[in-house]
Amino acid sequence: IRLLTAAVELSRVHPKVFLFLKFHYHAPLIDEWERLAHQSGCTRYKIFHDDLIPLLQVSTATLLGSTSVVAEAIAMGCMPIVFHEGDEYTFCPALDIREAIFLCRDTDSVVDAVGACIRRTQTYWERRRAWPIALEKMFYRLDGRQNERLFAELSSRSVL
Repeated sequence: IRLLTAAVELSRVHPKVFLFLKFHYHAPLIDEWERLAHQSGCTRYKIFHDDLIPLLQVSTATLLGSTSVVAEAIAMGCMPIVFHEGDEYTFCPALDIREAIFLCRDTDSVVDAVGACIRRTQTYWERRRAWPIALEKMFYRLDGRQNERLFAELSSRSVL
């Protein structure tokens, strides 16, 4: 819900921003969003149920949680703004590529990140220049030899 609250706030601070919303199929928070949007007067949004890729292709930035969509966003030229509150134990692939994204822990940092994307600040361009290395980190080597590398790593640590 904090991610939705941050989206509502950024629409208030940046009134020209139009929000394209696509919820994860395991977390369709449409009712929660509609309630928050109505309470805040947020009307510049549309909820989508179709493919994510066309939305990323036409968007300047995407606000998301801990998800692998970060890689898809980068590949489509859309700046990932990752809302991550810093849980102690998490599966957030974006944490490995902090230099290529905006990592936000609260609403204010989300609003600032969107502003940086809109204004195309130096920080925005620094993150974009890190995208090729970030994608390489996320995908490592797509050579079909993942099991061999895992076996070698586990053997070197005396796990196997």
